[in-house]
Parts: sequence; structure tokens; C-alpha cells
Amino acid sequence: MKDTNIVQFKIFCDYLAARRVALLAAWRKASEADPRQTTARSLTRAQFNLKTAVDPVFEAEK
Repeated sequence: MKDTNIVQFKIFCDYLAARRVALLAAWRKASEADPRQTTARSLTRAQFNLKTAVDPVFEAEK
């Protein structure tokens, strides 16, 4: 990856990390609204967040 791509990727990762709570909330809301999705409704919020969250090891390496 070129240096400019690495910088842009890091900026994007930082943005996603900063929006993590809102993104997970929106994802869960959309999942709950879809009648074809049954898994999200059967999970607690913590379980849903854990199953859909970015690997913490990856985030630690940023």
C-alpha cells in the first residue's frame, strides 16, 4: 500500500471506531426491523455487539 493509502485507511478506521456505537445501534435496529432476520432478536444487545464488532486485536493494531 502506498503511504497515502495507509494514511487514508487509518483515517477511515478512526472514523469507524468513533462511530462504532452508532453503527452498531443502527445495524441492530435494521436487523430487528427485518422480519426475515431472527438471530438479532434472539440476542441481547451485548451478544449482538460482540458478534458484529470488529475484532479488538485488529483495532489495537491501528
